[in-house]
Amino acid sequence: LDLGAGQRPILLADALAAFPDRAFNLEVKNWPGDPGFEDDGALAVEVAAVSRPGDLLSSFHWPTMDAVRSMHPEVATGLLLEGDVALEAAIEWAARFGHVAVIPEWPMLTGPDGVGLVKSAHEAGVGVATWTVNDVQVALQLARIGVDAIITNDPGLMVAAIERSTQEDA
Repeated sequence: LDLGAGQRPILLADALAAFPDRAFNLEVKNWPGDPGFEDDGALAVEVAAVSRPGDLLSSFHWPTMDAVRSMHPEVATGLLLEGDVALEAAIEWAARFGHVAVIPEWPMLTGPDGVGLVKSAHEAGVGVATWTVNDVQVALQLARIGVDAIITNDPGLMVAAIERSTQEDA
């Protein structure tokens, strides 16, 4: 990679500083069997050291987030999940280890148990976000059942749709 004279790669701290008024979900990719996997979560701990209030660190590897919580208890952490992982287990883990959110794949919340799962998480003091929602109707359904945040590739579209829906309901 030739960055040219006087150029250097952008560091996470630089990227965050460029957006002082925005909070980010900083997903740490750290899964056993993947190249570069760190069982001690060292990279995640480094990311936590430069994160800011309002930012959220998340990972599918929950012990990585536990490592962050033990080293940086002031940093908000979330547990990502997909597939056949039980959302109830994630809520329990999050509550026990002090993670602020569970972040399931959106289909896990659109079934008949979605409202109850969101309610259970909130009763345990755990927020619920979901990923990756790019369909307005799905986003509106998730907003109605009380999710706290929606991860999307088009935040402007989702915010506008939810705001419109809220105004129409008022």
